[in-house]
Amino acid sequence: MNDGLKQRLVGAVVLVAIGILFLPSLFNRDSRRSIDVSSQLSEPPAAVEFLDLPEPRPPEDIPPAKPLEENYAQQEPAAAPPPEPSTEPPQLNAEGVPDAWSIQVSSFQSAERANALLERLQKEGFKAYIHEARAGGNKVYRVMVGPKINRTMAEAEKRSIDEKFQLSSLVVEFKP
Repeated sequence: MNDGLKQRLVGAVVLVAIGILFLPSLFNRDSRRSIDVSSQLSEPPAAVEFLDLPEPRPPEDIPPAKPLEENYAQQEPAAAPPPEPSTEPPQLNAEGVPDAWSIQVSSFQSAERANALLERLQKEGFKAYIHEARAGGNKVYRVMVGPKINRTMAEAEKRSIDEKFQLSSLVVEFKP
């Protein structure tokens, strides 16, 4: 076969293949997608209506503000509250020194257990300390709160400790 005829046949085959591929898409109108161009926004309002509200007024029971200088002025620290009135006068011992009272909260043979209770009492705001003593030839650690000059005040603090810690403490004479 001559070369010209071969080229014509190859060209015809290529054109037929292209036609087979693209002609169906030209005639198939259903596969085309349409785009909706309509707006989904509502119509704008015809007119905007404004409300007439009264001018805001501050409440009448609020005091006026202090001047700026007063707000930032140094203030004196608040005075400590006066001590609780004593219901009984302090008693003096033979040496002329007032008798004092402590609350024995508990007694331990272990220093660790005594320190644990001491920390709990101090966290609750009690003025607690540990007094080491001998009992029956053994060293004991007594957890104490106080001292108080007034026995009535010591009794009141004892009731508070007993209630908070579910204990049965003792009011004893303070011995430094």
